[in-house]
Amino acid sequence: MGRFFRTLLINMLIGSVLLWCVGLYIFTISLPEATDTNARQAADAIVVLTGGVDRLEEGFRLLKEGRAKAMLISGVGKGAQLHELPGATLIENDPQLASRVSLGYMADSTRTNALEARDWMLDHGYRSMLLVTASYHIPRSLLDFSLLMPGYTILPHPVEPSDFSRKVWWKDSRSLRLLASEFNKYLVTRFKTQNAAFEDAGEPA
Repeated sequence: MGRFFRTLLINMLIGSVLLWCVGLYIFTISLPEATDTNARQAADAIVVLTGGVDRLEEGFRLLKEGRAKAMLISGVGKGAQLHELPGATLIENDPQLASRVSLGYMADSTRTNALEARDWMLDHGYRSMLLVTASYHIPRSLLDFSLLMPGYTILPHPVEPSDFSRKVWWKDSRSLRLLASEFNKYLVTRFKTQNAAFEDAGEPA
């Protein structure tokens, strides 16, 4: 009997690992492509989630092109100033554009990014946003933002980081670790959001 359960446990473990690998593969090939720079998406606001130079530069470019009225950079390090941020040179000579950029110092996670963006959007009366973050971060970001900002229009604007190897991610150890970590976080976030939605559905009207 002991041998049977050991064999069963080993088979279940192998099956779980295989299932996770298949899930990671599907997650990776389903990631959105970086938004075409010629795409004319526009919204009330731009929300950039910190975590990479490419995201900031893209956000400043979108603002300069007039894609939105204002921009929030969420998750900025405490004490950092606008002129110190990568890509700020695109607007630093235009005081009017610079005045439309808000720096958010509160967020330290994707969930708190969403809370910070929600409060900022509410304060300014904005109802739609271009959400700028890395392509691999878009799925998890949309889960958190959609849950915490119902009724808002959230348009994903994925950016492809220069140090991320999408086409050969399994050959690049950094890209593989990054995707594996992001996939695990996505699974946890999806479980939490589905559980929250289930609990809300169960509450009496």
